[in-house]
Amino acid sequence: MNLIREIIDILSDPSPNLENALIKTKVLFHRLGEKTYVEWINKELNGYSTDDEVPSYRVVPSTPRIAVSDTVSRRWPDMLAPTSHLGDNVKKWLTRNEFRESISSLESMAHAESGSLGRPLPPEYWGMFEKALTPGFIVEYAHCEISQDRLKGVLTQIRSRLLDFVLELEERLPPDVSDEEAREISKDVQVGNLLNSAMFGPNTTIVIGDNNTQTLNFSVVQKGDFASLATYLESQGIQDEDITDLQEAIKNDEDEVDHDLKQYGTNVKAWLKTMLGKAGDAGWKLGTGAAGSLLATALNSYYGWF
Repeated sequence: MNLIREIIDILSDPSPNLENALIKTKVLFHRLGEKTYVEWINKELNGYSTDDEVPSYRVVPSTPRIAVSDTVSRRWPDMLAPTSHLGDNVKKWLTRNEFRESISSLESMAHAESGSLGRPLPPEYWGMFEKALTPGFIVEYAHCEISQDRLKGVLTQIRSRLLDFVLELEERLPPDVSDEEAREISKDVQVGNLLNSAMFGPNTTIVIGDNNTQTLNFSVVQKGDFASLATYLESQGIQDEDITDLQEAIKNDEDEVDHDLKQYGTNVKAWLKTMLGKAGDAGWKLGTGAAGSLLATALNSYYGWF
């Protein structure tokens, strides 16, 4: 598809416009009928709210710093804040910064001339640093410093991971296919699974479907361990008889699985198709749109395809 090539060209440019690449990726998902992950793109474009869990690639270290004076003649405008007396949760909050801003804001901050970024701490928090200072010294200001290089690293990760996704997708979709043909092929390609693997990895929490959050934690699914796969599927509301059918399908497909191309055998494909037809049943914990990606990602964890 030409749109995939356009996204690749943007991301491989020496000065990529990530906002433009994400907007085109949003169009791509709509054309492929994969609207489940559009919400993630919207959050990248518009920013993450305080209620959202920020993806790990947007989390960077920060360093608490303070301005101190003796209220008479001496002043230290920028010194490392003492933290050894603080609790673990407070230290974590001070030394961990979540970039919730829109991608365009992040790109602007990354190109600012300051060299460092700051997260101001409210005055009511300054006193916790004074407890570790010599009596008579006060904190006049406090902030958490973030290296600008860390932010540039965030943008590089987003660019690299998104590029991995579209390159992988380009390999799976034949050139010159129509949108309708691409939509049909994407059902077998498992576009959502490719994105999850590229952007988030097998153990993560991402936003999917209908403004809900769903934990896709596949660390419980171990390579070659059907018991762990069965336990996970059962936790998602899949019936015992369906899990038994999958075990039989996996066994019958032992000689058909293509590990190089990461393709299932005939029986597992048939099982997936049957399960997608049941995705709207009341027992499922996911909506129809997210079910295909969840099942495929769980199976890929079982096959060790991450």
